[in-house]
Amino acid sequence: MHIRTAPKAPVSQNRRTFRILMLHGYAQCSERFQVKAQLVVKQITKDILPKIQYKFPDGLEFIFPDAPIQFGGDDTSALEHRAWWLNLDDVSRYIGIETAILSVPQLVDKRPIHAAIGFSQGGALAGMLASLWEAAYNPQRIQLLEAQGIPATQFLDCIPGQRPLHFIIAFAGYRGTMEYYSSFYTSSLFTPSLHVIGTLDTIVSEEQSHNLVHAFPNAEVLYYSGHHYIPRDPVLLKRVGYFVVNACSVLPQSEEETMYSRVTEGPISGGKTTTMSQIREAMQKQVFNTCLLGALVSCCL
Repeated sequence: MHIRTAPKAPVSQNRRTFRILMLHGYAQCSERFQVKAQLVVKQITKDILPKIQYKFPDGLEFIFPDAPIQFGGDDTSALEHRAWWLNLDDVSRYIGIETAILSVPQLVDKRPIHAAIGFSQGGALAGMLASLWEAAYNPQRIQLLEAQGIPATQFLDCIPGQRPLHFIIAFAGYRGTMEYYSSFYTSSLFTPSLHVIGTLDTIVSEEQSHNLVHAFPNAEVLYYSGHHYIPRDPVLLKRVGYFVVNACSVLPQSEEETMYSRVTEGPISGGKTTTMSQIREAMQKQVFNTCLLGALVSCCL
């Protein structure tokens, strides 16, 4: 399900929209999450659309997909009760997580996205996706992920042109089980992140959410006095909008993204689609050539 905000534009592969992936929680679905997150969507649209329209003239695109796992007692409840994986805690191995990760490219039409917002299990997945897209520039993380059974290389090759996210927002998010998924968090994550935590939440505790916060050294945290839901408080929502505006104010390129741009704009692309494997190989060659040049200069001095 795709929600488009003004200005309207024809559906096209060439449209220039700022794409935000909206990830629902366990036992929810895209339709329900759209209702629960409608005030967040309105606030973000109001705050950042004027700021980014110069770069994304076709506006914002909020993508609300359904998780691949269905469960329930009858056909109706199965459609409404979905999950990204089974097992809800942070001590077990997750059943179906590999399928969930590989489903994401299809759910976003194999086109790059710019941000992700998730609730509960969706917040946990948002953190994992941020880590995966950063891993394109971190070969060691890729090796660690695949050693733990995460199909990182296959995932990265599915969306040509995807860069690290501009931001993620996790409402009641949590960190995956470290025994099985520590590779997502082994090195610090530089994606700008906002973590919204309910002090009365008995489903995902503050401690569990803080474990995810600690994976992002520059994380921002907002608290609300409430349970397991997306808050509707206008003051808090304005602070969410303020975070998004700051994250997108200049849309700067990180050092990794700058190298990415230089690689993809160079001879490797030749006007054709470039996979992440090709990009990583080109980056390694670029680093090697830089080191070789430095060694030659040192020998001449």
